[in-house]
Amino acid sequence: MISAAFLAKRTAIALGACLLTTSAFSASYSTPVRDVENPARTPLADSGTTTVDPGFVGVFGTPIAEVPVNTRLVIEFVSVSCTTDAGNPVTVTSLGIVEAVSGGTITHNFQIPIRFQGTGAFGSVYVGALATRLYADRGIGGVGVISSVQRTNGTGTTNCSFSVSGHTINI
Repeated sequence: MISAAFLAKRTAIALGACLLTTSAFSASYSTPVRDVENPARTPLADSGTTTVDPGFVGVFGTPIAEVPVNTRLVIEFVSVSCTTDAGNPVTVTSLGIVEAVSGGTITHNFQIPIRFQGTGAFGSVYVGALATRLYADRGIGGVGVISSVQRTNGTGTTNCSFSVSGHTINI
């Protein structure tokens, strides 16, 4: 028969071995390098809705994100969700970066791939998302990011909600 003292001694040795092994494993991993509290970077998320009214096949230039003064917006993720009347599919959704130049502006458009998801209570649903890296400076009137939506025909109403996220950097 095993004595209580022998069992207690054996349990203490086993626990000690576990603690030594655990501390050895945790010491072998280093802390990941992170950019913590960088004052030049400020997280930013913004959104806007583009509405295509009856009689039109598209809307271009709806403001989505305003870029603050003396900053550059770095867009890292874009998403879009559209509802439209059945039989009037959304064909193109895009994000435009407005660049101020002498004598006006230039808009650089980037398409956001969309897919039909099904029919909901408000009509046909289309969604899209894009991980990216786009840079936007302050445009005319502060608007640096705009949206565009095109659909097959001009019947009914189409609503698309755009969201952008990323960060700003001081320039």
